[in-house]
Amino acid sequence: MSVRSLAVVLYLLSLMVLSFSILLTPGKNGDFLNTSDSGFFFGIAREIDQHDGMVDRYSLSHYPTGWSIGYGEQGQPLLLVMLYRGLHWLDPGIGLTEACKLWSPLLLALSLLPAFLVGRELAGDLAGAAAALLLCLMTNLIYWCKVGAFDREALQTFLTLWAVFLSLKTLRARSLSSLLWWGGLTGAVLGLFALSWSGWWYLLPALLAAPLLSLALRFLEAWWREKKVEEAVLSTTREHLPQVLGLLVALGVVGAVVYGVAGAGLDYWRGIAVGLWGYLPSSLGWAVGGAVVLGALYLGWEGGRRSRRLGAGG
Repeated sequence: MSVRSLAVVLYLLSLMVLSFSILLTPGKNGDFLNTSDSGFFFGIAREIDQHDGMVDRYSLSHYPTGWSIGYGEQGQPLLLVMLYRGLHWLDPGIGLTEACKLWSPLLLALSLLPAFLVGRELAGDLAGAAAALLLCLMTNLIYWCKVGAFDREALQTFLTLWAVFLSLKTLRARSLSSLLWWGGLTGAVLGLFALSWSGWWYLLPALLAAPLLSLALRFLEAWWREKKVEEAVLSTTREHLPQVLGLLVALGVVGAVVYGVAGAGLDYWRGIAVGLWGYLPSSLGWAVGGAVVLGALYLGWEGGRRSRRLGAGG
């Protein structure tokens, strides 16, 4: 391990310790759960632990029949039960409540790693270090992820950051083996996200828009360079085929997860498509406008470079 890598590891470990200690401070003298939905999800986790598997109804609500719950609400409680059983195996004195109280601080501290990886993937180690530090000190997350909180924010942050990082690796992969590997990991994380929160698909517009915007800019570049629409379409499609394939692999894995675990079929994806369509009226104009501006800037820069080259040649 190089000195630089060792420094990065020590920096991240120090930030994780700092984050964990900050999150333990607000409720260090308390012996209860807090934030709005903690009790609800903890109750589901307790029933999953008692039944040794996922459940259909939450018996502590809407007596005597219980409250019907879907698989999209059981991912986080199931993960808590897995954490609890691991900790209980190490220390039999740890109960489900103790594991639940430490859930959010532990998960947010671990989220510093994908935050660093996203920043490094986009702009290098310094950007990754800054991203991890900002996440560690974000006051909104400190409230929602303090000791005793069992709301969704900690898991949402953790899975979102991993999904973004893995998506970046997928979009930048070129070999078939890399596409299958990174696309499969992206789909697995998104599938776990889908089992933990019904709004997981809020990431899809960004994940789908990134290659589409890149494709549009490359098409304008190829069209400007080759002056033929057919050749521009072929060259752009050939260049972006790996990105499209990687995203299709990821979506295929998500579909397999939600169908295999929750039995979600076409109606599930139809609902997501309707939700995504709702983004268009407010965001399509901004997206098109941004693409036009970026395309114009690029073409202007390319035209200026060609003019300077011709002038130098003359």
